[in-house]
Amino acid sequence: MESADARHPAYLACTTGEVSTDSFYWVSRMIAAMADAHYLIEKAVSNGATVSKIRRLDTAETVDELSRMLGGVEITDKVRESAREMKELAAKKKK
Repeated sequence: MESADARHPAYLACTTGEVSTDSFYWVSRMIAAMADAHYLIEKAVSNGATVSKIRRLDTAETVDELSRMLGGVEITDKVRESAREMKELAAKKKK
């Protein structure tokens, strides 16, 4: 009997070498959810010079960013709940 992980699309994509765009984004979201810290990097032009800023996101901002990755243009309450759940499951998995 196959494990649940062996049937997962991301697992199949990684083991078969058949990486579709959907699989790539699914794996990216999973990796993002496992991160211990999330950062926002912004780049802007100020007085003719390019300036980059980086700052660590708090928990709520992290959920917002994962929600954006999951939901794209429209971020619903269900998408936010999925993002929160991904972070909770990742935290449990790392214990």
